[in-house]
Amino acid sequence: MGWLLVAVVAIVAVASGGLGLETDPGSDPAPEDRYTVDTDALTDAELRKGLEAAGGHLVRTDAHLGFAVLALEDPEAFETEAGQAPSPDPRGQPAARTPTAEVPLDAYLGAQWGPLELNAPQAWAIAGPDVSPTIAVVDSGIAIQHPDLPTDRVTMGHDYIDGDDNPVDTTGHGSHVTGIASAIRDNDRGVAGMTMADLFVTRVFGPDGGFCSDMASAIVDSVDAGADVINLSGHCTIHWEPLHEAIRQAWEAGVLVVVSAGNAQQSDPSECVRHPAIHAEALAVAATDPALQAADYSCRGPQVELAAPGSLVLSTLPGAYGFYSGTSMAAPHVTATGAMLLDQDPSMTPADVRDRLNETARDLGDDGHDEAYGHGMVDPVAALSGRPAYVPTSTEALDSETSDPFDPPCAHLGGDAECTHVAVGGTGGATTGDATACESRVGNGEVAIHPTCLALTATGDARAGRVAASGASG
Repeated sequence: MGWLLVAVVAIVAVASGGLGLETDPGSDPAPEDRYTVDTDALTDAELRKGLEAAGGHLVRTDAHLGFAVLALEDPEAFETEAGQAPSPDPRGQPAARTPTAEVPLDAYLGAQWGPLELNAPQAWAIAGPDVSPTIAVVDSGIAIQHPDLPTDRVTMGHDYIDGDDNPVDTTGHGSHVTGIASAIRDNDRGVAGMTMADLFVTRVFGPDGGFCSDMASAIVDSVDAGADVINLSGHCTIHWEPLHEAIRQAWEAGVLVVVSAGNAQQSDPSECVRHPAIHAEALAVAATDPALQAADYSCRGPQVELAAPGSLVLSTLPGAYGFYSGTSMAAPHVTATGAMLLDQDPSMTPADVRDRLNETARDLGDDGHDEAYGHGMVDPVAALSGRPAYVPTSTEALDSETSDPFDPPCAHLGGDAECTHVAVGGTGGATTGDATACESRVGNGEVAIHPTCLALTATGDARAGRVAASGASG
């Protein structure tokens, strides 16, 4: 299975100078008096004569697409004088019976393979622009000044690293997780979050990690603050029962806890899925790469319930955007889907949400539940609509020999490293041709050329981008 990601940029230039005529958009005609003509086939003099004869005026022109909108009282008189028959301007009506896929205005949406693979725009059309449940992010805090993170929807919880109530992110992990779940959507910049939920943010991880006790306390804080879904993209190195108890209490209080499965498959495959993902009250999420293969680092085990996009995931960072990889990135895709389900039916219990997500997942790997993908890829549209799991109809299989986006340049940082960071900055990255190179920053600060990575426009605010896992430009 593969994916085909095509970012289409349409820049419509609306101008009036090309014809030398003044427009009058304020006097928009009745629909039956609104016509269009091909301005490429008309001179300024012909258009002027036609308008005068027809008792009309110019509403607007589109120089890029080569048409003009006219208000005409007598279209036949216009044709006689201008030599071109005007066409009635076609009407557009919303299709109210079936939700239509929202196409948000977010500059980097084309580089977000995760939401597009999950058919998130159709899920957004079903769920609506905002959802009422609250997502709690127990992580390294939030870059509260980031223009793509929703300050008006964030409640700041406790910072267990600095001992205050200002959980500002200094490492980037929490901001990245938060952006995947709920970055501002349709704001003509940056990335699009999977949902538009309210957020409760605590800080339990700093530059040197954190403590299981802080994680447990933050989960209790989240329940007390009214969270409906908790995202915990982290784990304990050993079993610590109070953390399990905090998750158990959250479950009994009606709060779903989504946890990353872990990233140690290569270093510790025998006991990879760790506390708290091993517990029955936690929903453990594994990671896939853009070719929909289980990521090599993603923990396998019977506790894995769902898979979600985890490799080369683009999201928000303090003062920037960047690509991280890890089961930490997979979990918030599931968290956001759970929040959309609860918005649709607030009476659902955590068990109800879990069952719906598992039953509607898109099966990957072995038939049925398996240790790499669980029940399969989370499917927001199927979960929200009750329809069968979504299977892309316009995908292109990737060559299995070139589909691994980490082969060869961006090796994982080893062991239990949370993520690999690919920086997107300035005008870095290929902008034309076959998108064969971009800068990728790995954990030691070295810069490598990543030949199969990404292309982003380098002008303005980078209106479009695409991830080309096989190095092709399409």
